[in-house]
Amino acid sequence: MYDVLRAYAGCNELSGTVDRTRTELTSPGSSTTDHACTGETAEVETAILTTLRAKVTYTIDYNRLTLLTPAGTGLDLTAVR
Repeated sequence: MYDVLRAYAGCNELSGTVDRTRTELTSPGSSTTDHACTGETAEVETAILTTLRAKVTYTIDYNRLTLLTPAGTGLDLTAVR
């Protein structure tokens, strides 16, 4: 199943599609805008983009989304109101 991907990574916008199974996400052909990014924001953006460009496993637990790459790195995201 393909879903639309739109995200703000810190300095740049990411867009594309996501192929989703029950346990994995892949984002073939996603693209970003090309704004300069520095400091801690650049580090966070690099982590986000590196994770989203890999094939990742995902789990959802209530308001928490965990994305893990095969190398064991990834993102742990929490939804807040």
